[in-house]
Amino acid sequence: MMSNHDTRYPKGYYKDHPKELPSSLKGFDFHAVTKTRLPGNSNRTTIFEFLPKQFKALLDGVEKTIEKAVSDATKKLKKKQRALKSELKQASEALASVEQELDETIAERDEALAKVKQLTRKPSKASEDPKKIKYLERELERIKRLFEQKNDENKKLKSQFQIDYGDAQKARTDLIVAQAHNLKLATFLSDINAALEKRGIELEDLMPETSGMISASTILSSSTTKVTTPKPYRG
Repeated sequence: MMSNHDTRYPKGYYKDHPKELPSSLKGFDFHAVTKTRLPGNSNRTTIFEFLPKQFKALLDGVEKTIEKAVSDATKKLKKKQRALKSELKQASEALASVEQELDETIAERDEALAKVKQLTRKPSKASEDPKKIKYLERELERIKRLFEQKNDENKKLKSQFQIDYGDAQKARTDLIVAQAHNLKLATFLSDINAALEKRGIELEDLMPETSGMISASTILSSSTTKVTTPKPYRG
């Protein structure tokens, strides 16, 4: 059975136990690590101890990671938005082309109908009129089928145009949301720095390390981070 007392290890502990090191701390330096049992928790809690320089490097790394993730997501959204705009433009052009063809087909149909009506009204030679009427009827039927085909194409393109327009609007909304999250994260990191400075932990202007240390704690992600600062000399 494991002891309830704290167990403190040097940072080299993770060289022998690399799988236990949280992925968010890989590549960062820290002072030591302590494993303890908190009241009401059967699992051991890991406390990482950072010197001010090390903690500042950790915060800078977290900020860069967040900025890169937001930048990558923003680039993907902008690329998707450009692709959707291109598709939207193509769909719009195709729609305009089909509408023009539809207008031309309607004009041909109206012209054929006018000729049929004209032949039925005026007397003509018996040998020629039936042939002309048959020809015009065939033309009318052909134009009718063409009209129906173009009309269906027009409906499909209008439907696709509406879908592409909706996708483009969604991409624009996602981009705005991502930029808002970026601003919130930047504000959050700024608040952390301000809180540490309020407690006397100057991350920008660090004091030299001494053997006597006092500790301040803050929660970072799922692990506990301890920042150690020099203890003031009492004369």
